[in-house]
Amino acid sequence: RKAPRKLFEHSGAHTNRVSHELGITRQFLAYAARPWCETIVVPSNHDEHGDRWLDEGSPFDAENAELWHAGNAAMRKALRSTVRGWSFSAWVLDGTGATVLARDASYVLHGIEMAWHGDMGPNGARGSTQALLRTCRRLSKGHDHTATIRDGVYSAGVCAHTLDYARGPSAWSVSHVVVYDNGKRCIITQRGNEYWAK
Repeated sequence: RKAPRKLFEHSGAHTNRVSHELGITRQFLAYAARPWCETIVVPSNHDEHGDRWLDEGSPFDAENAELWHAGNAAMRKALRSTVRGWSFSAWVLDGTGATVLARDASYVLHGIEMAWHGDMGPNGARGSTQALLRTCRRLSKGHDHTATIRDGVYSAGVCAHTLDYARGPSAWSVSHVVVYDNGKRCIITQRGNEYWAK
């Protein structure tokens, strides 16, 4: 979207380049990779902005035109073939070692559904902890940015301490849902850079 103030704030800092943002994402996946674990990318409203960018972006955006054209070409090639569910995220994260799930995929870990970000609810409704209780499944999700436990639905917080659009009082927290081998879960919340009591 064209927000003149944001464009001015970021001008000259390479942050208008989609490739720069994608490079940061790929670097994070490389940093977080461990030989003893599998990295799963859960589809969400966040990464689907890439698909929207291909639909709504401009071929005249000089900084991003090359990637925009390449992405559109890859999408059209996939649509012409038998490939279904092509996503911009899966395309740009190819080769990182991460598994990018399809939108309606399931990924169950120790009896807990982990493949739902939480932005979409049952029957096309908007996602929320309350709405997802109706699925009668034990699941862990994000989206709400607020650590929550409601029956079998656990919601994580955010991973960033500050976001430009988050102002005023907030229940958001830097919180992570941990799933144990026996299917039990807990939420770990960071205060500052600390994740243990002192």
